Amino acid sequence: ADSTIFYGKLNGGSLKVDGTAEFNGTVGDAEPLASLEVTGAAQVKTTAVTAENYIWFDSTLTGNSGNLTLTAEETKLCGEVTAVNEFKVDGKTVLLTDKVTTAGNQTYTGNVTAQSGTDTILTAAAGKLIKFGGTLTGDAHNFTIAAANAEFNGDVSNIAEFTVDGTAAVNGVGITTSGKQ
Repeated sequence: ADSTIFYGKLNGGSLKVDGTAEFNGTVGDAEPLASLEVTGAAQVKTTAVTAENYIWFDSTLTGNSGNLTLTAEETKLCGEVTAVNEFKVDGKTVLLTDKVTTAGNQTYTGNVTAQSGTDTILTAAAGKLIKFGGTLTGDAHNFTIAAANAEFNGDVSNIAEFTVDGTAAVNGVGITTSGKQ
């Protein structure tokens, strides 16, 4: 399918959309999906997507300028994430994208692996917080927290140059880079 639009609620089962997708209703609120994969651009106009095993967005993820929570054992973000206010990922996160941009806070509750193959930039508005609940492991490229403050609750490793534009709270963890911090 080239483009699929979902107007109602989606619950239970697994869903793979080959092409672009637009989600207008809740996804996995009454019963989590087993898994969700969208191979094309995705627009999520709801506040939460829940799956038991994985959520994979193989291209861009555009919100509806509201808050968005993704909950799964693993969430994979392959394209740029935009048009989201508060962004939260519950579970392990694999960032294959080089940009996540929000107006509000970003929270990653599990371990985060940044594997974009290039420099990664997470951006939130000045004074907002980008929080890592677990480890942050890079792919030997630069990693930047732009404009926002950051909080680290797990070790940071395999990063070339590491930059936080705001204040950084490092809660008893180590930060290992091959370049500047």
